[in-house]
Amino acid sequence: MLADEIVYTFTLDYNPSPLPGIPIIRTNPAVVQIECHYPRNHNVSSNALNPTWVPYTSTISAQDSLGFSLVIMNSDWSGPSSSNIFYLGDLINLQASVDSTNHVPLQLFVDNCVASDGSALTYTFIGNNGCFTDSKVTGSNSQFITPRIAPSTLQFELDAFRFYGVATSSVFITCRLKVTLASQAIDNLNKACTYITGLSQWTSVDGSNQVCSCCDANCATGQKRRIEMARRRPGRSVKTIPAEWEKTLVVGPLYLEKKPQPAVSEHLTSTGQSPSGSFVLVLGSMLVVLGLACSAFLLFLLYQKPHF
Repeated sequence: MLADEIVYTFTLDYNPSPLPGIPIIRTNPAVVQIECHYPRNHNVSSNALNPTWVPYTSTISAQDSLGFSLVIMNSDWSGPSSSNIFYLGDLINLQASVDSTNHVPLQLFVDNCVASDGSALTYTFIGNNGCFTDSKVTGSNSQFITPRIAPSTLQFELDAFRFYGVATSSVFITCRLKVTLASQAIDNLNKACTYITGLSQWTSVDGSNQVCSCCDANCATGQKRRIEMARRRPGRSVKTIPAEWEKTLVVGPLYLEKKPQPAVSEHLTSTGQSPSGSFVLVLGSMLVVLGLACSAFLLFLLYQKPHF
């Protein structure tokens, strides 16, 4: 805030994307610093300031605008990760959230998540309307974090993996996020369920484990049938999620690398090789000394032989 103007600064990040069906790009990412200057005009008349210049339609539009985000977090969840390099055995922390400013309280769900290598290989690790299938299919430690830190935030851990038979180690993660009213009950289509291998059962982050019972089947089947029946009944209204209450986001690439060998292993290897060289050196020295001793003994015998 300056004396005569308001200065608004922000950063514009440009990340190029390929054309549909063409897996190449010819532009580089760019980061542009933008600064906007607005004059500070005041109403200096004796009339009361009445800021009705903001149209009502703009207010309604602002209320419908939701800011979804999907971020790779560091190991203690204190902020975004400074690195996108992971090793097999690591847990990749992901945080999905929505900024619901000017909205009634909302609850966020991760409907599905798909990992890809940027080409044809894909792996769905969250599906069936919020079921974390990776822990059930592979016996991994992948899970939704419970309890939630806020209704508008959902954290989850993905056990790091690589695509089989692929030279590249880059992985992209695409997730579809959606929100419902926080007052709305958890159901088959709006849930966050993790499979606990030790208990052989599905559990819900929000405590309604019964909604996870469909994770081994098709969660949409029963719910869609109930919606169709409600539509056929006169006077019944069916709640649908507005299009702006859903968002598909992509993070990546994440690079999966082999864990470096511990330095102590190299030290032990080099140390283990040293005795071999020392042994050869000592053995050679002993042979040289033995040869000199034998030569001296023969010369001694020749000089001691009697002369006639």
